[in-house]
Amino acid sequence: LGQAGIGMTILLLTLPALIPIPGPFGMVFGSLIAFVSAQLMFGARRLWLPDFVRRRPLPTSSVVAMVDRGAPLFSRVEHWLKPRRMLPLTGIAGRMALGAPLLLMGLAVALPVPLGNVPPAASLICLALGLMLRDGAASLLGLLLAVLAALWFVILFFFGAQMASALWAFLGW
Repeated sequence: LGQAGIGMTILLLTLPALIPIPGPFGMVFGSLIAFVSAQLMFGARRLWLPDFVRRRPLPTSSVVAMVDRGAPLFSRVEHWLKPRRMLPLTGIAGRMALGAPLLLMGLAVALPVPLGNVPPAASLICLALGLMLRDGAASLLGLLLAVLAALWFVILFFFGAQMASALWAFLGW
């Protein structure tokens, strides 16, 4: 997939993080997103994987199922995307700069915060689509969503701390 491979990988790693089930899914997929984002920050044009991972074939049935489920959604979103729009955000320097918010959103997905995965995942999806199709407007929307996701985390932490404090006071601790 060349340069689109990094965006596609981020998109594929983000989708399972949206599933609201308990367990280590967010931590695993968020960490993998952070790993890919760090490569982008350092100027990688293609995804680097260790040999033992790169040599393993993907199960065909899983790939076909993922494409079948994702194709209708992607076709609905695709008419909004325009390749080569706002080129400064899609060039080498722009891609490297997008690595930092991608990394932060990947780390946010990895945190075990209730209701915390959806805002960073929305940002990651926009940023990934922007990287895949070289659409700077999608990347800009992803950056805006990243700021909103950061605010969401601040609100969750603030109110979570306030609720814990009130509970401790109620219990007399």
